[in-house]
Amino acid sequence: MDINFAVGQCWRYQTLANFEESRIIVGHIEPFENVGEIICISVTHAPIPRQNGNFLQATIPFMPFSRQAIEQTVTELDTITDVPPDFNAGFENWKNDPDGFGFLQVPFMVLLTQISDDLIVKPN
Repeated sequence: MDINFAVGQCWRYQTLANFEESRIIVGHIEPFENVGEIICISVTHAPIPRQNGNFLQATIPFMPFSRQAIEQTVTELDTITDVPPDFNAGFENWKNDPDGFGFLQVPFMVLLTQISDDLIVKPN
């Protein structure tokens, strides 16, 4: 998929039942030599896994992903919107990280599944 991402784009993605209003908002696109673009996003109404196996709904203000991971995540452009106000603080912290510009390389829902699997304690 070759998507022309732009700041302010609001994207639908395949999410969990009851979280269909969740959206990914592009907040910044950072080009990196030998890596490609890092797409920095916010996720509104995101399903956040809890230890008991349920999910709560929250906004994730900032997450950096590889272009490929976001291309594998989004399904349909919804609208153009403002970037959530908390995005800028997360972005600045990320830019100023002395360990460099780390980013995620798996689609958003794969990441949530991995987190959920790690949180849920299963009895023996």
